[in-house]
Amino acid sequence: MAIPLVAPSVPLYNTFRVIFIETMVVMLSNPFINDYVTVQSREIATGFQTIGLTAGSLLSVAGLYTLTNQIEN
Repeated sequence: MAIPLVAPSVPLYNTFRVIFIETMVVMLSNPFINDYVTVQSREIATGFQTIGLTAGSLLSVAGLYTLTNQIEN
């Protein structure tokens, strides 16, 4: 609910987006971890998955920002 309130500010929007992704990834991706990863290494797998999804989101935003800057010039 806070994302629309901070959307005019790019740093605040990105901060809230990362927090949102970090909290949602656990709920969305646990079935795969339970099916394919042993019990002893589930914490590590969850951490890698969280880092990967967050890094992918940040890289995609950076790529789109670069592309839109090139279009405007």
